[in-house]
Amino acid sequence: MDKFNELKYCRPDSEQAQARLLAIIEKITEADSFEAAHDAFLEWHRCNSELETMYVIAYIRNTVNMKDEFYNGEIKFFNEALPKLTPIMKKWGEVIIGSPFRPPLEAPYGLL
Repeated sequence: MDKFNELKYCRPDSEQAQARLLAIIEKITEADSFEAAHDAFLEWHRCNSELETMYVIAYIRNTVNMKDEFYNGEIKFFNEALPKLTPIMKKWGEVIIGSPFRPPLEAPYGLL
């Protein structure tokens, strides 16, 4: 495992992330098998994890040194970008709750 100071930080492209998340929602909505729904479910979590990881790295580095202008800017970026993802996250929740594949997805992952 890398040390925290060795973790690579790269600002996510918020428009690209939004488009990717919306495409994944479309995939799970159109899934005609558990396997397709499962693949979309895992893809959603990979994408979300990438975004969360970059946010956490920026947040911690900003907290450690609040005079660091670079990470001050990154926190400003996230403060503007994350609210734009909220409607997409809400839509994901609605799609998962209404999915015919919800029960088999809950089996390995718990309550969704």
